[in-house]
Amino acid sequence: MLDTISDLVGKVEKIARKPWVTQEMMSKMEERRKWKNVNNEEELYDRPDRPETLEVEPEEEVDTDEKGPYILQSEVEKAIKEMRKGKATGDDDVPGDVLKLLGEGGLKTLTKLMNTIHESGEWPKDFTEVTMIALKKNTKAAKCSDHRTISLIEHTARIIAKILKRRI
Repeated sequence: MLDTISDLVGKVEKIARKPWVTQEMMSKMEERRKWKNVNNEEELYDRPDRPETLEVEPEEEVDTDEKGPYILQSEVEKAIKEMRKGKATGDDDVPGDVLKLLGEGGLKTLTKLMNTIHESGEWPKDFTEVTMIALKKNTKAAKCSDHRTISLIEHTARIIAKILKRRI
């Protein structure tokens, strides 16, 4: 209806309610509103051409020289220290706060696990599974666009991903 009125009357500029809001700011806000209305989540999730599964090409053998250096215990320790406190657990139910309490022996074991994964190039099945939860943005959420999703990933998988990302 507003589009029809603006077509008949002409371009109507909105007037800011606050004196410090400029016309440029108003136009940017309007542009963002239009973008949000056009590109909502329903279009992303309900596409007819969306594949059910992703086809992955088989990985070629990689020389050991090209894999990069071993993961150091200091890298694992740094990644654990950077983790935020109180984060939700993944499917393994191991809180990140427990990993922060690991002693020297626990860090060595975790580093050895990370190096085994790094050398083989194969992630354990538990590391690849993610629990996705849809949270309501408002109390009367009915559409997909009224929700936001969070992914619960195991903390050990986050640690190795953080280390590898840092190396890229």
